[in-house]
Amino acid sequence: MARTVAQIVEEHSANLVKGDLEAVMADFCEESFMIAPDGIIKGLDALRAHFDKTIKYVLTPDVK
Repeated sequence: MARTVAQIVEEHSANLVKGDLEAVMADFCEESFMIAPDGIIKGLDALRAHFDKTIKYVLTPDVK
């Protein structure tokens, strides 16, 4: 059964807060892209780097 967009966003958010980079990346492929405030993030390497920084520097352990 396919997940809804809301389910995907909820799952990604939960995985980001948990700091589970591999779980976050599981739904992406090389053709994936994300539109961010500073531009388009395209491809697995760029997305991995973006989410890794988000986990390390934005979603610190005290984030609720």
